[in-house]
Amino acid sequence: MKRFFTTICLAMAVFTTVTFSSCGKSDDPNKGGTGDTRIKVNPKNVFTAGLPQSVAGMRIHKDANGLVRLINGEGGTVSFQYKDESRAIAPAPDVIMTVESKEESTVYKLYLNAEGFVKYATHTTTYRDTKLEPENGQAELSYDNDGHLVSAKIEGEETWKWSYKNGDLVKAECIDAEDTNDVNLVVVHYTSDKVTSPIPNKGCLMLYDLIIPADIDELIYAYYAGMLGKATKHLPVLCVGKDEKDTAEVLSSWKLNETGLPVSLKYIVRENAKIIDEDELSFTW
Repeated sequence: MKRFFTTICLAMAVFTTVTFSSCGKSDDPNKGGTGDTRIKVNPKNVFTAGLPQSVAGMRIHKDANGLVRLINGEGGTVSFQYKDESRAIAPAPDVIMTVESKEESTVYKLYLNAEGFVKYATHTTTYRDTKLEPENGQAELSYDNDGHLVSAKIEGEETWKWSYKNGDLVKAECIDAEDTNDVNLVVVHYTSDKVTSPIPNKGCLMLYDLIIPADIDELIYAYYAGMLGKATKHLPVLCVGKDEKDTAEVLSSWKLNETGLPVSLKYIVRENAKIIDEDELSFTW
């Protein structure tokens, strides 16, 4: 599967290139789920117009209960195992998400809040090349009252913060864990010279690592299972990151079907007005 964030990494460092933490810590049961066995994941709460069948080459498979069980694409698979037994002894992961590729296998333990969104996650990555040591990492996430993901603290690396206004993400900040003055900022726009009116996000798409600035590794797949908060009100058409010398932009052109759902996205990545990458993605419903 194509890693969306790599396109932004091509642009410039202000969009950050730090990977998910490998801090070597074990699970902390005190940061686990609520202990309430009634917690239920429900993608319909996120995808109000229905779950997409495919997103950017990734095929999404759900079971008879509407839960996402498998996401597969050219580069690998993501599978989901949902907890249904009682937590009688100690808090346990609500969902196990396993990401497989030719090079590695990463197992995420996902602990959910009362709304069914990930509030704490640990992961262990093992490599097919046995000379490489396994890596561990963890993250804490939080949401606003509208269910939008507003922070992700990647242990030992950085903290991501997303700010919303009137239902739309307006800026994303990445703050270094060791130097809180080291902040990378990306501003998100919903209109442009070509798009004079915001486009309703009827499909509830959140393309983290591409249109939505973020570097949370395979946690992005939890969104398509309905576990990473809710979508922006409109579809972003421009993301801009700047530092003292450079400007990076990701411009998005959406094509909608007759019901207003996105069927394709053409994006262009520019650095200092020079195109350095472009591609077109498709969606089916």
